[in-house]
This record gives sequence, structure tokens and C-alpha cells, in this order.
Amino acid sequence: MSAAPISFFQNNINQGGAQVFGIDPNIQVPKVLEYNIGIQRNIGFKSVLEVRYVGSRSDDFIRTTTFNQVDLRSNGFLSDFQKAQQNCRLQGATLPGAANAFDTLFICTDARYNPAIPGSQPLTVFNNLASGGFLNNAAVFPLIQAGRAGSLAQFYFLNNLSGTVPLVKNPNLFVDEILQNSGTLRYNALQVEVRRRFSDGMSFQVNYTFQKTLSDFPDEDQNRQDELQDNNNPRLNYSRPDFDRTHTLNANAIYELPFGKGKRFLNRGGLMNLLFGGFQLTSIVNQSSVPPIGIIDPRSTSTITFASGRQSATSTLNDEQIKDLTGIFKTPNGIYFINPKVLFAVAAPIQTPGAPNTLPVINGFDLTQPLPPGYRLTSVRAASPLGQAPFPGQVFFFNQAGSTGNLPRNFLNGLPFLNWDAGLSKSIRFTENTRLQLRMEVFNVLNKQVPFFGTTGAFGGLDVNSNSFGRVTQTYNAPRIVQFGARFDF
Repeated sequence: MSAAPISFFQNNINQGGAQVFGIDPNIQVPKVLEYNIGIQRNIGFKSVLEVRYVGSRSDDFIRTTTFNQVDLRSNGFLSDFQKAQQNCRLQGATLPGAANAFDTLFICTDARYNPAIPGSQPLTVFNNLASGGFLNNAAVFPLIQAGRAGSLAQFYFLNNLSGTVPLVKNPNLFVDEILQNSGTLRYNALQVEVRRRFSDGMSFQVNYTFQKTLSDFPDEDQNRQDELQDNNNPRLNYSRPDFDRTHTLNANAIYELPFGKGKRFLNRGGLMNLLFGGFQLTSIVNQSSVPPIGIIDPRSTSTITFASGRQSATSTLNDEQIKDLTGIFKTPNGIYFINPKVLFAVAAPIQTPGAPNTLPVINGFDLTQPLPPGYRLTSVRAASPLGQAPFPGQVFFFNQAGSTGNLPRNFLNGLPFLNWDAGLSKSIRFTENTRLQLRMEVFNVLNKQVPFFGTTGAFGGLDVNSNSFGRVTQTYNAPRIVQFGARFDF
């Protein structure tokens, strides 16, 4: 006998939260308005200067939209969550060790209302959850301690514990993704170009672009899974996308060396032309900004984990002050993108199996100093661990429950990218119609490696919860390649 068909709701619970993907039946090719104006001027030396303004805009790029976003505010869930945090803090104050705790919220074991504790508050919303929200459960109160209101709502919904609290509009599914024309894009750029036509053995072209792109779909890939972090605050997503490059400089040149027959120097045939004539240099240079970076706290304090990967962190500094803290900082303990003076490092003794350890852990180690003998660097953080006092000089902080952070998204430029390719060739002419060309080409002449700082963030941001915040842990770039070739023309 086969089992009776189950409801969509029950299947949603069985699958740990259904994800429904759909396509708007009225979807269409995005309409983009493009505009530009430029001026061209002959500047002599067989060269031309062009200056252009280029812009584009659209309000119907293709991306996904979710309509079933978890609700933390209008149903009172966030307000009760914050009350539960305070109940937890007051309960923790009654436990042994409270006198030594910086914040008793992080030693509590029960976030429920307790009339015997002065200041404890009834939880009118959580009382409508299954078993009052299990606020003394080891799987629940750590989320309350960490301020992860979105994660807790997600936990209740996926475990069918919502009771009568309307956490989502449609309880039959968890995440809905509807592909539609809802993306916004704004692009503005200044373009400057100087070029010289090939004459007298030389030509070159140099162009520079200074631009800014703003959009609410930040990804560079093609899946377009860029739901708004908060449907009630769509401007949170409107920022520099990953494909924004503030500065781009491209240059290429061809130069024939002025030696040999028909040239300025050693203008003769025979052996002199064979040895010194027919040389040509070529070069291509590209320098550009790398993808923009944000300071993130992706701990789902304001929405579910799925939508929190780019959530900004909190800082006591504004974005310009933080930009002043970035660059290349070389220390005896590695290279950092963020000034080490605002980071907190921990050095621990190297453990030798079977040997007693008498060295203490060094908290707040000065990264600009060499490690003492017998120590290793174990962590570099931007924010003190939850429940601990801020360290001296700390400027980055975890978000509080319900907060989306106060920093802009993707407001930092990473370390610039530079690549130089060059070539040297020599042509040996045998007859009017035959010649041999010998070439040497070098790609990435400088063998320059671009530093990359490690992070636990899903989208390449600087995660305040990372133990290697701002530290350059690897480099990326193509290796230097030298190749030789010969070509016979006839």
C-alpha cells in the first residue's frame, strides 16, 4: 500500500525549506539607454586627442526577486528577540562567574521571561512559537547571544516551530526566486585617448577611463541571484558592483629602432644592416583597479543566511577614514591590506608533544614586531570576539540584532593590477618578396604578483569574523612567460 500524497507544506519541512524558482511570464530583453558626447582634436606630431563622456542607465535589467522574505519587524519578532537578549543578560548576571564577564549575555543559559529576575520582560510574540521558542535550548540561545535574529527566524521556520507567528507571507515555501526585469544600473565614465598613426617607425595609443558603476545586482556571474537584502530598504543593495573598475589605463606602442638601411643611424646595407637593422619593439601595458571590496558581517542579523553574504559591518569611522587605513603594510608577520594598528593579533606558544609548556598566550600582539622565539601567530582580527571587551584602537564591530551595518557596500578599491607585455623582433630580408622574422615575446615582463587578502566572506569582502582579517595570504597573476618564434614570409 503506497503512502498518501503529502502536502506541499509538509514536503517543504521535509526538505529543510523548499526553494522555488520561477520566471516572470512578461520578462523581456532589458532596455538600456546609452548616451555619449566627445571632442576630437589634432594636437600635432601626427597625433589626435579625444575626450569623451559615456553613460548608460537601465531600470529593467534581469535579476531575481524574492517576495517571500522573512519578516522580522512588522510581526514583532525583532522586538521580542531584543527583549529575549535582555532577559538572557539578566539571567546570566545571576550565574557564577558573572562578576568576571564583560557581558553576561554570553554566559546565560536561558532567555525566557523570569518574573523572579527584576527587569525580565514577557515575550508576547515568542510565546506564540512552538514551546515558547525553546529559549533555554542549546541550539537557540547562542543565536540570541550573537544577535542573529535572521538565523533564529530561519531555524524556527525550517523546523516547523513558527506556531502562529507569520514569519513569511507564504508558509508553504521558504525561498522564492522570480527572474524578472527589476535590476537597476547606472554607468558614468570619462574617457581620454591619445593616438599616433604609424609614421617614421613609431605609433602609439594610450587610453584612460575613469568611471563609476552603481547597481543593485552586484555579481559578475550570470546566475543573477541578486535578491534585495531587505525588500523594505532596497537602497541597501544599490552600490558599486563587483564589475566596477574605477581606473583603467591601456597603452600600446610600436617602435622601429633607427638603425640599418634607410634609418637615421648606420644607414647602409650589407653586414651592418644584417646585424643592426630591422629591429622592432612592441609593448602593451594595462593598469586597472581591481574589484571593489567591502567590510562585511555576514552573520544574518537582519535576514536569513541566504541573503546576508554581503551585509556590511559596523564601524566608528566613516568610509574616507577607513580608506586612509588601507594600502600595503609590510610587517615581520606578513603583509596587510589594513593598517595593523587597528587589528588585534594573538600569538600562541608552539606546542612540543610531550614537553611542558610554560609560555603564556600573547593577546594583542604588536604585528609590527617579530614574534618571540617559540611562538606562532594564531589569529588576526578586526573585531574582538563576541562577549569580550573591545581592544584598544578597535574601529570595526559586529552588527547588533536587526542591524544591517553602517558601512557602504564595496566602497574600497583593492590593490591595483598592472601587467606589461613586450616583444622584440628582427626582420632579415633576402629578396624583395622574401624575409625571415625572428621574435621574442615576454608576457608579464615584471612578473608582478597582485596581493590577495584572505577572508571567510562568501563574496570576497573583508569579514570582521575572520581570523585573518586584512592579511595578504596569497597572490594572483599569470606567471612571466617568454616565448620565441620565427616566421618566413614569401
